[in-house]
Amino acid sequence: MKQPGLDDLKITPQHLPTIIAGKLEELIIGQHIRVGDRLPSERELAATLGVSRNVIREATKLLQERGLVSVQSGSGVYVTASEADILSRSVRLYVRRQQVTIAQVYEARCMLEFQNVRLAAQRATAGDIAALADCLKRSRDNIHNSDLFTQLDVEFHRLLAAASQNPVMPLLLETIMDALHAQCRLTGQLPGAQENAYHYHCIIFEAIKARDSEAAYQAISDHLQDAWNWLLRVIENPEDEIGRLTFAE
Repeated sequence: MKQPGLDDLKITPQHLPTIIAGKLEELIIGQHIRVGDRLPSERELAATLGVSRNVIREATKLLQERGLVSVQSGSGVYVTASEADILSRSVRLYVRRQQVTIAQVYEARCMLEFQNVRLAAQRATAGDIAALADCLKRSRDNIHNSDLFTQLDVEFHRLLAAASQNPVMPLLLETIMDALHAQCRLTGQLPGAQENAYHYHCIIFEAIKARDSEAAYQAISDHLQDAWNWLLRVIENPEDEIGRLTFAE
């Protein structure tokens, strides 16, 4: 008897590169394959895994896009992810596997971003200010391009973390970046959501530019509370139920 939803679990040839890239990523994260190691050749991987060399080639491209490997012509494919990247990806993998809830991610995000903007207001360099301003300009220019605006939305928050001048803060933010991407994609479906996010980003930027840490804190607090309210509208669940939902649902 056919079960509802099982069609979504079918493995097709188109899925193979993603599946293999995911398995290799887990080996790298688990440090079974270490930074600087060369991966087995395309031919060896294809024979070992029982797939075509084209599938291995596509999987390698995915690993490159994730910043985990580099292809050196005539030499092979090498693991190039930094220790920080591996740690961040390890936690992100844990978040996905452990079904961390939307409410839990939101709590963690608030703690991180509240401190990020306070530090950014105190420590941001001229280069940080310029990078934030450029991100805002590109956001404004692409405010009706949902996919690109989502990327720029996430980039803005990455830049805030970098402006804290504490290298641990961007690393910690990366651990919940998958969830942040998912939230931006969900809320971006609603009319006016992107304009609203841009409005708050501008207020945060002006506070940081003015070196006003308390105003920056208030702005990010308002922004995240507003983002939470938009998310509730998309999910259409009472707030007392959202503590049981994950982004996978």
